[in-house]
Amino acid sequence: MTAISHQDHDTKASGRLIILLAAMFLAPAVLAGFISQGLTVFLRMAGQPQEIVGLVFAAGIPFALSFLWAPLVDRYGFRRLGYRRGWLLISLVGAIAAASMFLVLDPAEHPYALILTAAVMMGFLGTYIAAASGWMLDQLGTSQHAAGAAAQASSAAVGGLILGLGIFYLFGDLGWQYCILALLGVTLLGLVLLVVLPRSPSCPPAHPERLSVFASLSLFRNRQAVLVYLFVQLMDMAITLPFAQRAILQVDAGMSLSEIGIIGVIGGNAAGLLGASIFGVVVSYIGAPRALAIIAFLALAMNVVLATQLGTTPSRTLVIAYVLGIGFLGFAGYTAGRSMFMGVCRDEHHAADIMTLMSLAAVGAMIAGALGAVIAGSVGASMVFAGAGGIAVVAIILAFTTPPRVAV
Repeated sequence: MTAISHQDHDTKASGRLIILLAAMFLAPAVLAGFISQGLTVFLRMAGQPQEIVGLVFAAGIPFALSFLWAPLVDRYGFRRLGYRRGWLLISLVGAIAAASMFLVLDPAEHPYALILTAAVMMGFLGTYIAAASGWMLDQLGTSQHAAGAAAQASSAAVGGLILGLGIFYLFGDLGWQYCILALLGVTLLGLVLLVVLPRSPSCPPAHPERLSVFASLSLFRNRQAVLVYLFVQLMDMAITLPFAQRAILQVDAGMSLSEIGIIGVIGGNAAGLLGASIFGVVVSYIGAPRALAIIAFLALAMNVVLATQLGTTPSRTLVIAYVLGIGFLGFAGYTAGRSMFMGVCRDEHHAADIMTLMSLAAVGAMIAGALGAVIAGSVGASMVFAGAGGIAVVAIILAFTTPPRVAV
């Protein structure tokens, strides 16, 4: 009876930790989603040309480069605020301060100032994600990696739902400033969470390695880390290569802006939440390599259908199924892939290692998406899906023959 009660207590404590982790990642998910989906829309609605709207994606560069200063998050802490908690508080306050500057900037009159402010915000968010990911790995045991990855993926999906339904749908017609006020309200709740967050008992390493500009890349001295990164990147390409076609196909299928918002933003993120939840459990039972093989098999089926059935004017039913399917598979793949990343992160380098792997994976996804767009423009979208299907076949073979061995 005593053993059972202790097990119940541990299960409840673990459940509370996973919920806390999901809540920690929610505010940055909403802020980053607003930059990629909201700022571009408001700039275009304000009459800005495509070349200016396209610069919004350059605002993500500081986030992608944040792995370069992530070793500082591992090495230095704040005695009064807490080792990880101090970085979390400072970086989220900085991101919220940057977001508040949007209130005095107008998309029609200050496009470059808005994009620069967004870049500053993304730099703070990269630091926050490094600290939050480090805190997550400090707290979780190896057997909990899948649950932690699922919590982070679920936060991104819920953040998309909050953004699409709670901000754009409810406040979009009221104008720019009302959306910003709603955005600040959501993120301030995240700040309240950090204020009440208990201090972690962990502390910076007593004898840290000498820092350098490329300290984060020292992870790749480990052959296993290189294999895990390449394996996950290959798996991801079966989904990310045709990802840029999502918005194009919705427009080509004759869907209205409101339909795209409901199906693409709300529906896609709801499907993603389901995918993250299901594969958080699947990974814990069969391991990440096999889970990624299942995802690759589903991606293969999806890509074959799109490659053979797309046609000149895509069917609305087909496009809707694709949007929901890629949302499900994208978040499922994120959950399985990030759980593998956690398994190769070194002690005392948690923030730097996980941020390095995540940043480089994000860069790889952007390159794959851009490559898919080039292929679609040259030889047609059907060939993009055919190529993604071929990549899925290779990924499945590797998953069942020579998968990286990593504890997840």
